[in-house]
This record gives sequence, structure tokens and C-alpha cells, in this order.
Amino acid sequence: LRRPQNNHDRKSSVPITTRQLEALIRLSQARAKACLRQYVLREDAEDVVELMIESSRQVHTDEAGNLDKGRGGVGGKSKQKRNFIEAMRNSTKGEFSYADLQHIADRLSLPCGGF
Repeated sequence: LRRPQNNHDRKSSVPITTRQLEALIRLSQARAKACLRQYVLREDAEDVVELMIESSRQVHTDEAGNLDKGRGGVGGKSKQKRNFIEAMRNSTKGEFSYADLQHIADRLSLPCGGF
């Protein structure tokens, strides 16, 4: 969880939220308590960071093994919704059939199971 130093690292990194940072603190504290300590050691924090990195990697990696920042919570469904609504607004139609909505979703490569 370090700041990327160059463009390649920035493209392959995933942003971390305040909630995730708070979770790192709580998990580090929990690990220390599991070891019957009232204080957190560096190794507690490092183990939790390693766990969080692997978890993020699993969440943000698609089926082909590529990093997909649209997966998980960051920039995911809310961005997809905004893109879908923007595409509807940019359309010349005033009313949309199911097929029209499906066409927009297909054009944006949005998954529409149970649409």
C-alpha cells in the first residue's frame, strides 16, 4: 500500500479507501489481541497489509487475470450506472423499449443478467 512511483505502477494499482485503512487498523489490533497482546507489532500490521493486498488482487482481477478497477467497490457499479444514464440522455429517443435498453447495455459492455 504505497504510492506508485511511475506510470506503470499507477496503472496496476488499485485505490484504497478510508474505510479500508480503518479496516487495516482494526485487523491489526485483532491480530495482536489473538496473540494476547494489548499493542500492535509491526509484524501484525505487515501480515494484515499482505492479507489486504491479496484480497484486493482477488477482487480486482478478472477471469483472464487482468487488473480490472471496475470490479469491487471502487469505480464499479455507480460508474456503470452513470455511463448507462449518460448514454440514454445522449440518445435521440424519448422513450426506450427493453430492446433499446439492452442495446445500450451491450454497447457499453455492461453485464445485464436479469435486466
